[in-house]
Formats: sequence, structure tokens, C-alpha cells
Amino acid sequence: MKIGICDDNISQCNRLEKKIKEYSEERCIDNSIEIFYSGEAICSYIKNDIKNNKLDLIFLDIELGDMMGMDVARCIRKDLKDYSTEIVFISSHDIYDRELFDFQPLNFLKKEIKEDGVEYCIDLAIERINTKFMAYSYYVSKVEYKEYVKDILYFESSRKKVKIVTENGVDEYYAKISDVCNQLPGEFFVRVSKSFIVNISRIKSVGRENVVLDNGYEISIGRGFRDDLIRHM
Repeated sequence: MKIGICDDNISQCNRLEKKIKEYSEERCIDNSIEIFYSGEAICSYIKNDIKNNKLDLIFLDIELGDMMGMDVARCIRKDLKDYSTEIVFISSHDIYDRELFDFQPLNFLKKEIKEDGVEYCIDLAIERINTKFMAYSYYVSKVEYKEYVKDILYFESSRKKVKIVTENGVDEYYAKISDVCNQLPGEFFVRVSKSFIVNISRIKSVGRENVVLDNGYEISIGRGFRDDLIRHM
């Protein structure tokens, strides 16, 4: 796992790096750590080589210099279209701007970071990363097909069939949308209407009446489904 630490306080970075290394050695977790002292530095690093410099987990200070933590998150999610990197916001405050939740953070930690808080975030990130590589199976004419959970955008019910839309294309198979919903990991998918199930990590924004996925596709939110959608975000 590749972990990034972004904080303009050098001693804070050193303490956090030490906690991560100690826990990684204790759990035999193979990872590398990159440290950045400004928002500009971490964004420049990722943009320089999007494929090889991609970070799996970022501990990101909200109160940075000219480029705040929110700006870094916006760069990752909106500009680079990266919805898989896990972000942990760090702040000296207990109250967070509602806009921060639009960047789908893994967690929030206070500046006085406790060891168990770091450990929890690392364990949760590993669990989420592993789950994203789980495969969903379906059958077309008795032939089994599999798609990684992370590659699925949404499912759509159409009469007696279900359409699965992924990074690799579109397919259809006979199934009930309710059965599909029960087979999927609930922490990664949410039903937004009677006909649609969407991958939470692929949601770009949530409006009053629809959700927009990271490919620009808009899906209407059904009556009675909005509250559950908000709870999953």
C-alpha cells in the first residue's frame, strides 16, 4: 500500500510517519510512505505520473497553506477523476465543512492523533481496497462472467433483465434487481430507485433529484430512496 502524508507541520508529519511505520511492522504490512508539506506538492507529485504516483491512502491536513486540504481533495476527486484513493482528513476542529463529505473521505482525525485512530484508518483502507477487487458473478446463457466491484458503475432493471454497466462495457442477463442488491457488498453499492443500483465510489455528486456518476451519467433518485443514499455517502 502506498501512503501519503500531507501536512505543513514537519513534526506532525514525523509523528504520523512513525505511527504508521510501527503499526505496519507490527502487522507485517508492506507499504511505502511519501511526505508532502504543501497541497501544491502532493498534487504536483500525483499529476507528474498519475499511474505510478497514485496513492492508496492519504492522511491530509485540512488547514494547509495557500492550497487547503479541501483543494487537494478537489484536485484528486474532480480534476484527476480519482475516486479510489482513500482520504483521511486531519483537523484541529471537531466541526467540518459539509463540502468535505462530497469528497467521500474514509475518516476524520483530530490533530492530537492517537495510535488506535491511525491503526483503524489503515485497517479500514486495506479492507476497502481488498473489497474493491472482489468479483461480482452473473450468467448469460449459462456462461459465467465476472466483473471487479471497482469497475462496476451501476445496474439497471429492465423488465425481466438486469443491465450491468462497467468500465468494460454493457451486458444484460436475467435477474431481479432485488436479488442483485442482496448479492452486492452493501458498503459499496446503494439502491437509488426501484430500477437502479449504483456503485457509491463512482458517484460524483448528489442533487435533490438525481445522482451524477463520474462518467457524467445522471440517474434519478426514487421517492423513498434518498435517505438511504445519504446515509451511505
